[in-house]
Amino acid sequence: KAAPAGGGASVALESGGTIIMDDNFFDVGGESNPEIQVPAGTAIEATAENAGAAIHNLRIAGPDGKYNTNDDIVSDPDAITGGATGTIAFNLTAGTYLYQCDFHTEQMKGEIVAQ
Repeated sequence: KAAPAGGGASVALESGGTIIMDDNFFDVGGESNPEIQVPAGTAIEATAENAGAAIHNLRIAGPDGKYNTNDDIVSDPDAITGGATGTIAFNLTAGTYLYQCDFHTEQMKGEIVAQ
């Protein structure tokens, strides 16, 4: 499958929502690699569903804005095989955070805005 281009759409995500990981893009609310809007200071637990064949995950860079540091939030499990599901749980203070798939960093990425 070809990865749809990100359209810069903004999609709200609430606890109990689903983030679909396909080959090779995130789909939230029918939008590819959208800006994800969440309420600041609210616990969010979402399903991370791998609808593709490749291994995927979801990593959110913490307040330092850098990946692979101690403040990152990563899906559980951190490698989700095709057809499997995991979860991601977070509670972000107001701000903008980067997200990506560690296995497809150039295609699967975007921002989460907590406000």
